[in-house]
Parts: sequence; structure tokens; C-alpha cells
Amino acid sequence: SGGLHGELQLWSIPDGERLALLAGHAAAVTGLLWIGENRLLSTDEQGRILVWDVKQRRRIASFRTDGITSAAFMSAPQRLVVGNAAGQEVAGALVVD
Repeated sequence: SGGLHGELQLWSIPDGERLALLAGHAAAVTGLLWIGENRLLSTDEQGRILVWDVKQRRRIASFRTDGITSAAFMSAPQRLVVGNAAGQEVAGALVVD
């Protein structure tokens, strides 16, 4: 889950236990996307995009664009498309090893 203070929380679904707290955003988290088995992409209202390795509990990439209102990921080929409050769409290749 994403929070108003820029934190991500990873949860165990069966027992409701919080597994980890990931900090990295300075603004409210606006979106979360799974982009692989152990990869999570998060966006915030200031336009920051972070890619996380959830298994290792660490950030592995960071990008910035204008304030993000929506995001979509295509796995083959790896492409990320984000929309912002100005109605613009930004698309690009996303390569994260």
C-alpha cells in the first residue's frame, strides 16, 4: 500500500502482518504497479517514479516527470506510460535489471 507521507508498506495477505516499510517518496504515493515477480513501481504526486526490488527491500531505480495522475506498464517490450494533470502522456522504455 502507498501512503500520504511517501511511504510504501508491504503486507502479508494471509495474516495481515506488515512485512516492510519502504521510504523514498517525499510526496503522497499516487500509484503502485507490479512490473515483475519481485519488482514494484511506485509514483507520487510530484512526478517521482521509483522502482523497488521487494525481495531485497531496496530501491533500484528512480525517474522524474511532471505530477503523475496515472500509469500503465507493458511487459513485452518493457514500456511505461504515465499521464499527468496537464493531460500529457509520457511513454518510454523501462529497463531495470
